[in-house]
Amino acid sequence: MATAMNTTVKVYKGVPLVKGGTEVLYLSQGAAEGALTGLTKTYTQYYYQRENANALQVDDPIEALEGCNYMTFVNVNHGNKIFFCFIDSLQYISDSCTQINYTVDPFPTFIGDCKESAFVYVERNTPKTDVRGANLVDDFLPNVSGSDFITGGGQTLNITCDRSVVYFVVKKDWGIPIMGYNLTQLAVSRDVNPSISDIQGILEDGGTILGCYLVPSSTQIGNYAISNGSDISISYPANAYRHQKLNTGVYNKVSLTSSQGVKYYDMEDFDNPLAVTFGQIHYSIPTPSILIYPKNYKGVAYNLAEGITIQLPSIPIAVPTVYTQAQAVGDVFGIAGSALTSAIAGATKGGWAGALAGAGIAAASGIAGMAIKKETAKFSPMGVTQTNFPLISGDYIVRARLDYCSPKPATMNVIDDYFDYFGYQVDAVLEKDDVNTADGAFLQTGSIYLSGSEADEELNARLMNGIKIRKTLS
Repeated sequence: MATAMNTTVKVYKGVPLVKGGTEVLYLSQGAAEGALTGLTKTYTQYYYQRENANALQVDDPIEALEGCNYMTFVNVNHGNKIFFCFIDSLQYISDSCTQINYTVDPFPTFIGDCKESAFVYVERNTPKTDVRGANLVDDFLPNVSGSDFITGGGQTLNITCDRSVVYFVVKKDWGIPIMGYNLTQLAVSRDVNPSISDIQGILEDGGTILGCYLVPSSTQIGNYAISNGSDISISYPANAYRHQKLNTGVYNKVSLTSSQGVKYYDMEDFDNPLAVTFGQIHYSIPTPSILIYPKNYKGVAYNLAEGITIQLPSIPIAVPTVYTQAQAVGDVFGIAGSALTSAIAGATKGGWAGALAGAGIAAASGIAGMAIKKETAKFSPMGVTQTNFPLISGDYIVRARLDYCSPKPATMNVIDDYFDYFGYQVDAVLEKDDVNTADGAFLQTGSIYLSGSEADEELNARLMNGIKIRKTLS
């Protein structure tokens, strides 16, 4: 019995799919045909078309089909299965007949026959929920130099030093082994030259001046004084990117800059990378300093060890040259050393203060050596070594700044586009329900995912190379 002439052929122009390409129409049968655009012509009542023939002829001149790149055919008498095909070439047969050479597109043709595995090893896939913390892997590293990075969004800490403080030790019992002595109010006069009579009084009692510092009025001076300053934080710019991952620690770092150096922090080591906060501790031993440290960083609520210490500025003190060498007795140095040792030992009982003093022990030993220097029969003027000590600026302000550091927006846009196409890295076994097959997802598997059709081998090979799922073609 002859086969009925009830095969229907449809040809399309401008379908955005390429044979063997990464993008595939991840729909089957009627849904896939509904997603096609650019229908050019429909041919009906043709003889049964075999899928492996790879060619068919239609009654139209070749110029009527120029530019067509996709087609479907349906054999009504054999289950109405729709075969989707790439048009490979057009061949002239006669003025009214053209041969279409084609290759079957396996995804929309056979994916409806397949079952998805209950579990599959996914190498790359866009997460179903695009949120901070999802699959944080370095899956795209832009080729950038130092000039391609920007900083911003942070908060500046301005510390106005409006008071001078002298540190000294004396042989006479003045109540405490190390203390600050308020000499003048710089907020009024900006005078950084302490009173000669005050200095003379210290020296007459067998004392040694360890240093003079400019400090904020809020600095507590006395026995191991310590206080907390206000927190500083980072304000991120409004998210202009499609992928929240661009706001994570994969592409951004936190930077803390001060006169003592610059330190970078990994945002992902904060308990909440989108709420980065640093605290301040103001302390007076072994030198007046401010510690700025990260909070809730690397699992530590007050991570003092990861902070930066800003030592407040020291200023020179002129010592009168009328004193004789007889006043430079050897036990002054011993007293200075023992006094500092006692102060630091006492501070170890004070929790944070103990940790801070321990961190500054090297600085303390350096300060102990700052005594009046001898030159034959006279003393040279007292000087303060500036090693690792910031100098005061003209406005009497010491500054620190907390920022985030990230690639420039142009580079971030490239990364954004990359994620649109390739998604994030997974490298994990996922259940079927966790595999993202939404429109635009990039799916690459490391194991068999589809089975049950005559095209399983090709379908899984394509999946293992990686496909971008298309469910709309407009």
